[in-house]
Amino acid sequence: MDCPLRILHLEDDANDSALVLETLEAGGFHCEMTRVATQGGFRASLDRGGFDLIFADNSLPSFDGLSALRLATERCPEVPFIFVSGTLDEEVAIESLKVGATDYILKTKMSRIVSSVRRALREAQDRARRAEAERALTRSESYLVEAQRLSRTGSFGWNPASGRIYWSEETYHIFGIEPGTVPTVELVVQRTHPDDRIAVQATIEYAQRNGLDFEHKYRLLMPDGSVKHLHVVARAVTDDGGRREFVGAVMDVTERERAEEGLRESEDRFRTFVDHATDAFFLHDDELLVIDVNRQACASLGYSRNELIGMHPLDFDVGLDEATIGQLADRVASGENVTFESLHRRKDGTVFPVEVRTGRFQRGGRLYRLALVRDITERKRTEAELSEIRERYRVLTESSLTGIYLTEGTRFVYVNPAMAKTFGYTVEELVGGGGGSLDLTCPEDRHLVAENMRRRLDGEVDELRYEFRGLRKDGSVFPVEVHGRRIELGGKVGVLGTLIDNTERERASRLEQEQQSAIAAERTRLAGEIHDTLAQGLAMIVMQLADAEAKLGPAWVSAEKPLGLVRELAVESLAYARRSVTMLQPSAPAAGLARAIRDLVDSGRRHFGGTLDFAVTGNAVLLPASVESALAGVAREALTNAARHSGAARVDVELAFAEGGAVRLAVADDGVGFDVENVRSDAYGLISMQDRAARAGVALTFVTEPGAGTEVVASWSP
Repeated sequence: MDCPLRILHLEDDANDSALVLETLEAGGFHCEMTRVATQGGFRASLDRGGFDLIFADNSLPSFDGLSALRLATERCPEVPFIFVSGTLDEEVAIESLKVGATDYILKTKMSRIVSSVRRALREAQDRARRAEAERALTRSESYLVEAQRLSRTGSFGWNPASGRIYWSEETYHIFGIEPGTVPTVELVVQRTHPDDRIAVQATIEYAQRNGLDFEHKYRLLMPDGSVKHLHVVARAVTDDGGRREFVGAVMDVTERERAEEGLRESEDRFRTFVDHATDAFFLHDDELLVIDVNRQACASLGYSRNELIGMHPLDFDVGLDEATIGQLADRVASGENVTFESLHRRKDGTVFPVEVRTGRFQRGGRLYRLALVRDITERKRTEAELSEIRERYRVLTESSLTGIYLTEGTRFVYVNPAMAKTFGYTVEELVGGGGGSLDLTCPEDRHLVAENMRRRLDGEVDELRYEFRGLRKDGSVFPVEVHGRRIELGGKVGVLGTLIDNTERERASRLEQEQQSAIAAERTRLAGEIHDTLAQGLAMIVMQLADAEAKLGPAWVSAEKPLGLVRELAVESLAYARRSVTMLQPSAPAAGLARAIRDLVDSGRRHFGGTLDFAVTGNAVLLPASVESALAGVAREALTNAARHSGAARVDVELAFAEGGAVRLAVADDGVGFDVENVRSDAYGLISMQDRAARAGVALTFVTEPGAGTEVVASWSP
């Protein structure tokens, strides 16, 4: 033997153990002997294991053989146990064999030990093989049970002659019947769905009558009301007695039926989806012939489904020639999904643009090509409109006299020609050179520009308008004004803005300041002349009249009425001259015109018997001296005419200031009015008003007709 026979020997006499070893080796065994003499040693050796055979003396001082046998049977029942003892009572020998001993050998008959060992080892091998076979059978049965459970497939046997039916555990589970219940044909029919019972009974009768294989699909109605779908397959076999029996399988295909039903519903839904899709679907075979289409394909081309089936793309695609279609087909055949544009022709001959997306797939061993076609008429029209808008925008920006720019961060990504020209660069130099706004800024103002760019890029403010000094390519510095807004394009933040060269505006501002200085000087000069001539003369007249009144005494009474009127007019004229001097002063308040007209209205109330009202609207502004003088003169003359000639009961005076410095004066009465076309040649008041207004650039209008009152309107705007 190749491997040594490993033996555990419970023996307190080493000589007896050596004798056993010699006898076995003499009999052809190669042995490894482990001798123990105590219960503890025997137990420890059993725990270590690895023995092929156990010998034991029946009588040891502290441990008897039967106890050792019971311990060995418990720990390693597969190992043969042989008593080797000097004496062995017959009853003990019988008991030991009942407990599990393989044999017993008396030490006086040691020659029997070789044959006993051979028989014990042979029986142990037989037991091991049977045990392995039983384990394999158990494993196989458990595998079968588990396989049936996982596949939801039960097995059955049926002997029509005897009526006996055998069900596997899974078959009981499928039918929902308690295992152990005797299965019968009646039980099967009872559990069958009522709508399927006749067909099931017919199948059973056919099998009983003909003894042939059968296959049937039917449903079970379970106690809880649920329905199971079964697929039963049976084969006819002949037993030892020549009688026909059936062996078969019961498969629960409920989930498969549900999946197939779901698949059918899914296919129906997909077909509905395809038929209601806004794109046209064309299914081609590998020769590009149409084998199916959806409704949109029919609607877009004006053909019926039957008319389109069998067509080739060349029959309705007029945008591609045969060679191009072949090239596209080759690309699709290589596995590429291809998208292209073309033109399709309808049945009525009209042509429209399309976008085609096509690819190839395999199903059931056949190759198909699917083309999704979209009518892009509206998209093409929109693209044309967008192209026109882009062209207009391009012309607008590139023709604009105002600089337009777009940055990504601080780097220019677009500038229009006006922007580049303003700084003396080309568009390519500003955009392609990688420069930014700081490169176009005077060094002293770069901190301002950088801070304003940061505030917008960081989102502190959305837009800013400010001025700084620009730096041209030639090094010259000039004033600019920018107005820019924060924008996001493609996830990147930048600034879109406009830029204006303020050189001319600053020059105009300086010129305006010079003009204002000249106007102020002229106003001062006019005020001085009025004060030194007209006002002084009127003051002398008033003083002379007062002196005359004192000197004439009683003689003054006869001339008091005309001279009193002269003095009153002189006093009013002197007051008007003084107001004019005040209004002409450069430091005159903006409300000077309103106050002057209010004084005229207050003075007029003393000579007018009716109602005289005055109103001012808007915010008063300082007007040029000539304009204020002209408007005051128009107000004075209009009030005088209304009081003396109109016979009016009411006069309304309105002075209105508007945004931007415009002003409007209106004097309206409810008097007799007059014919504008037939004004007397001696109407010096009207002529004076017109001349005064014309010289100051004031528009003068008379709204009147006989019997309808008069409105005099004087207006001026810068």
